[in-house]
Amino acid sequence: MNILFLCSQMGLGGIETMTLRMAQNKNKFDGFIFLFLKKPKFTQLLDQLKATDSLVIDNLNLALMLLFGLGRKKLLRILEKNGVQKIDCIYAFNIQSLVFALFLRKILGCSKICVGVYHPNEYLWEKKHASFMQKLSKSILDKWPASNLFFMNAATKEANINILGDRLAASPIVNVMVDIKRFSPNDHVPKKYKIVSVGRITGFKTYNFYMLPIIKKLHKKYPEISYHIYGHGELEERLVNEIKEHNAEQFIHFHGPVAYDELPHVFSEAYLFIGCGTALVEAAAAGVPSLIALLTDRPLTYGWFGMGSDYNFGEYEKGMEFLTYPDLIEKLIEADNDSYVEVSKKMVQSAEKFSIENGMSQFIDCIKKAENIDCNFSRVLLLKFLTHFVFWRMANKFGIIAPYQKRYLELANHYPA
Repeated sequence: MNILFLCSQMGLGGIETMTLRMAQNKNKFDGFIFLFLKKPKFTQLLDQLKATDSLVIDNLNLALMLLFGLGRKKLLRILEKNGVQKIDCIYAFNIQSLVFALFLRKILGCSKICVGVYHPNEYLWEKKHASFMQKLSKSILDKWPASNLFFMNAATKEANINILGDRLAASPIVNVMVDIKRFSPNDHVPKKYKIVSVGRITGFKTYNFYMLPIIKKLHKKYPEISYHIYGHGELEERLVNEIKEHNAEQFIHFHGPVAYDELPHVFSEAYLFIGCGTALVEAAAAGVPSLIALLTDRPLTYGWFGMGSDYNFGEYEKGMEFLTYPDLIEKLIEADNDSYVEVSKKMVQSAEKFSIENGMSQFIDCIKKAENIDCNFSRVLLLKFLTHFVFWRMANKFGIIAPYQKRYLELANHYPA
């Protein structure tokens, strides 16, 4: 089976590392083709992806040509040259790649498109932000087969059912996949009081900011405590400034982006991890006691990783009890070694369900069961999409945020006051 993955870019993020793991662990009889729409700021993961036996097409000029109705013969020549006779399925990760997939299917003669939903708010926008992009995505998804929409966990699926309709109850849950074997609890030699977070420094990842006053207060009681933040994003400067405003440079350290290959070492020394997404799973797999950081303006957590429904790593779930960070952190610090080891073992057990081996077979099975689609996409609609997309990309350079980009920032609105 040949699957074409349409990716925005191969940066340093949870979805990007997952696609790399999938390429590294796929069945030799399956062909993976990756087509990128943007140039990444960091090329480390892209270089690793190219080292697999997957076909990587990162010619951005070709991607633009395809969007404007050109480059068809060139793409087909690349596929033919690499032994790809046909594409069985196109896999999209967000609304932009979904639109591209609908246009590209005609060029490739592919009638099956599947969409992975890896962010709770990817398609859940408030009405006040009802822009062209939102209307476009809703018009597509209203007709989309439930079997072709893959949700990363039950919480994300439930949130989408509430907005997009009960028919999505039939949609499969295909969890985010992690290479558990890369992170061995046997290598975990924690430095007490060392707290670590890894993730993008961006608007919806609020824990990078709400943890600063909490750590500062804890530092007064535990002078040995230190907080180490790894990641990159558009809010790096703000994070550095807020650390300075708290006069916390001596014990709160922003390290910038961390190489993916260095993550096992970062986790090996961590006494506690605070975060969400794939980094949370990887830290737990390494045996690090890990707190689920909820993406809200208030410092909320469900507690230790493994709480909530299967595969939940930071999404809102109705009825879940909110806990406070200071109490949980203090209890861990004051715990004896046996109690600490017990928490560590539970983390490893909770992470095992995200294994790449289980996830890959489930992913391929769901692709096979997905339906062929009959969703027409006119050149006029594509032109509107391109105009909208290019306009807001230019506006971004002047600090103006597109309405559809604000969807990730609205997570806090799902949480009760």
